[in-house]
Parts: sequence; structure tokens; C-alpha cells
Amino acid sequence: LVPLLVMLFLAIFERIGEYGVTINRHLVIAMATGLAVVVLYFVLSRKKDVRIIPIVIFCVAILSAYGPLSAFSISEWSQTSRLDQKLREHDIVMTGEPAAAVTTEITLEERQKMSSIIDYLVQWHGKQSFSQWLSDSTLATIPENDRTPNDDIAKLFGFEYAGSYAGYHDIYW
Repeated sequence: LVPLLVMLFLAIFERIGEYGVTINRHLVIAMATGLAVVVLYFVLSRKKDVRIIPIVIFCVAILSAYGPLSAFSISEWSQTSRLDQKLREHDIVMTGEPAAAVTTEITLEERQKMSSIIDYLVQWHGKQSFSQWLSDSTLATIPENDRTPNDDIAKLFGFEYAGSYAGYHDIYW
């Protein structure tokens, strides 16, 4: 049973290592941790009490929903860290104002990775999640009813947005 739990955590952390923590991945970690606690309790305990199951579920739910270790807090921190790393790799330095157009060529694959992070942050955390790079006045230039804030934010970072279908016609047409 323990090897199965190890495989479960290895599979989860393989995905997180590649793409960072998202809300859904955080919840999967929380559920896997709760499962591991319950399994280890029933394997190692002399006195087995099924009341431990709702207690563990309650604790996992509370820890995942509130505080600095919540799914929202951890996922935002993880994705902004990933974006910051990508921006630094491409020498995109933000001073609160829109960046100048990037002078070095950023591959389509790298632009897609950065665009994917921007997509996630806009969808789950809003444009305010970019406040560590862009000033409030710069973010205010993006209208609230903008249907493509992801594209506008990528332009503020100085590169062309590359959504999931970017380059599709170049490859298949």
C-alpha cells in the first residue's frame, strides 16, 4: 500500500515540477495527503475508528480553503514565481510601466508557456496578480470588460501573446 502512495505523490509532483501549482493541483495534493493519513492510520493503528475519516476531510478542507496555505494563495504564488522566472530568463525587466518590445527572439514554445501562465493568473486571480510587475495605473489601462486582457498583458510585458492555438496554421496548413 505504501508503494502505491509513493507512486501517487511522484505522479502529482512530476506534473507540478513541470507546470507549477495550480488550484486543482493543490487540491489533488491535499486529497492525496488526507488519503495517506487515513491509510497510514488504518495500517499502523491498533484501534481502528472510522470517525477519523470525516475529521481528516474537515482538516484538509479548512487548510485548503483558508489562510496562507490555501489553494488560492499557493497557486498564485507558484504561478507568479514561474512567470517571474520566465521574464528574467528573457531579460524582461519591469519597472511598473509597460516594457519595451523584447529585442531578443522568444521562441513560440516559450511565448506559449508565458501566455499560459498569464491565462491562468487572469482567469483565477485577476489582473491584480500582475501588480508586482505593473503599477496600478498601468493595469487600469486594461478595461474591466476587456475580452482579451491576456493579450494586453503580454503586450505590456513586451512580447506577442501566443495562445494555445498559436502556430497551428504554420504547422498544419
